[in-house]
Amino acid sequence: MEKILFLITTLNGGGAEKILVDTVSSLDPQKYEITVQTVLDRGIYTAEIKKLCTYKRIFPDIKGPALLKKIYFSLILRLFKYTSARWQYKTFIRGKYDVEIAFLEGTPTKILSGSESQAKKYAWVHVDPIAFPNSTKEFKSLEEEKLAYRQFDRVLCVSSQICEGMKKKYQTGDKTSVQLNILDEQKVIEKSQQYQLENKSGCFNMITIGRLSRQKNYMRLLRVCARLKKEDYKFCLTILGTGDQEESLKNFCREERLDDMVEFKGFLENPYPYLKASDLFVCSSIAEGFSTVVSEAIVLGVPVVTTDCAGMRDILGESEFGLIVDNSDDGLYGGIKRMLEDPMCYQHYREKTAERSAFFRKEQRVHELETLILFGESIRK
Repeated sequence: MEKILFLITTLNGGGAEKILVDTVSSLDPQKYEITVQTVLDRGIYTAEIKKLCTYKRIFPDIKGPALLKKIYFSLILRLFKYTSARWQYKTFIRGKYDVEIAFLEGTPTKILSGSESQAKKYAWVHVDPIAFPNSTKEFKSLEEEKLAYRQFDRVLCVSSQICEGMKKKYQTGDKTSVQLNILDEQKVIEKSQQYQLENKSGCFNMITIGRLSRQKNYMRLLRVCARLKKEDYKFCLTILGTGDQEESLKNFCREERLDDMVEFKGFLENPYPYLKASDLFVCSSIAEGFSTVVSEAIVLGVPVVTTDCAGMRDILGESEFGLIVDNSDDGLYGGIKRMLEDPMCYQHYREKTAERSAFFRKEQRVHELETLILFGESIRK
């Protein structure tokens, strides 16, 4: 039985964290003894992970106001930034494993780069390092981060664009390969049927789902909505998620009098009935890796308009299965406007979305991951 360690920062409600849950639940417990370890014991997926495998944490979470929790987390990250990877691994990683996987950039990657064990070591990259170079701030320098990646047997990237970005920025070379996310498409479909929602009558129903953060750039989407409203287009937008930009987004809606068209629903454990009931999913992100929620929209047959960022071509082709637009306000405005005013275009993408859903077959992705775990080989290059 192969012993596998997945190391991740937290189990908060992000795309990578959700993909980790789907990945662990897809691996046969009769073949793999899995441990998930977090840097900080925080997140909505912790209870689910504990049901699936062994769970460990490095630091406990604390109770208190949001600012105190934020300061506490930043101090933890500073500890890992200014201490050596070898000391971190020896101090915080207990147990022997056959495979060690840093499931996120930054701190998990630094910790496991200090491993001197005989385990196969993989760094799993979920975000475009060129468009959103966030992980470098968790190292003392870019050179230290490059050195960390050199310690891994393989660098796994969730999309082809990230793969090229890693080779360019970190010179990771031939050991860099694409490892597409495992998505439990049947679970998504089943959850979408748990309850039914009615579309708002006489309204083109758009939805977006994710953390209300700078990376997701929902302010851009709201600016586009304000523009479309001034041109008398009829639509509704539902926003599912929470984050540090929530208040500024709500303030913008009040200032632009979008309250009657834009609804904030917060975080929902099961967003899929809302997604399935929508006419269009919109992604306004500055950067992505391999968007989980765009994948889920395709599985549920919901057409997509997305900004051009990593992973979108892997999912949608060259706008064959969804509309990829320039990563700008004007690009997103043009894409949504096209869907609003061109019924033939909209129907075309609804049909192509249904056709693309077969791309997300879980069995194939699990086979690819097992080939990597057992033989250290990536099927995709």
